[in-house]
Amino acid sequence: MKTCGVRYRPSRFLHSFKAPPERVIRNALLISVRPWEIRGFRCYHVGLEEETNPLFLSLSTLAMGDSQAVELAQTAHVGLLLQSGLLLPDSLVSMGMPIPRSPVMLGVIIDDLIVFEKIARGSAMDFFKLSSCVLLERAVEEYTEVGLLPQPGKTFYGQNQCEFWGALFEGDRGFVRASLKRVVPVVFATLGIVKLGVCTISLLEVLVGCWNSIFLFRRRLLSLFSVSYEALQRAEDRRAVIRLSDELKMELLLLVNLAPVAATCLRT
Repeated sequence: MKTCGVRYRPSRFLHSFKAPPERVIRNALLISVRPWEIRGFRCYHVGLEEETNPLFLSLSTLAMGDSQAVELAQTAHVGLLLQSGLLLPDSLVSMGMPIPRSPVMLGVIIDDLIVFEKIARGSAMDFFKLSSCVLLERAVEEYTEVGLLPQPGKTFYGQNQCEFWGALFEGDRGFVRASLKRVVPVVFATLGIVKLGVCTISLLEVLVGCWNSIFLFRRRLLSLFSVSYEALQRAEDRRAVIRLSDELKMELLLLVNLAPVAATCLRT
């Protein structure tokens, strides 16, 4: 399986949304300033010099962290591809639907578009003649036309192995797993905590959350969590330091040892 992908600059995309007055108030940065301090900003006008009360900065656009920002960005991106005819409902890769059976599939996560294409092993076809590469080129043209500038360093064509969406995709072998750039630090942190024998509740929460995201690529491994959840439920103070029991240490070591098999086989 070959993949092609492109990412546009999310800031330009989010700034194309104009927020209504109610949203602007909610987007206040809670930073008070005087008129002379914002003379270099486009929001400044001479009339502000007559204001005696402090001014508060606020975002008049859609901002990351804003309510439903991710949902709006995702919907707008998918809508753009549908309107341009590049995306068909039966070729969309989505968490809530089965993987399409078509040879070419598209997936979108906010500002990342990935195109998958199943081809015969050992095919000598020129990458840029692949349907996925042609489709991605058309997508780049659509983005540019509406003012969404693709990032050249985040654009690739006809790759067997690549990283996107926080995952490592191995098209030749037919596996997808959590990015090793995320897995390796989590493994080292887990082993360090086991060696210390103590841990704060908040750190254990972060660690369990990281392992959850890694094991989502092989969900049966989520059944390993037992003692760690029990420890999290018992403690009330998230800053409390607990001593790791032998059972908890064994559970954490199991997570580390089984990390290499936390992968999804795309051929099943």
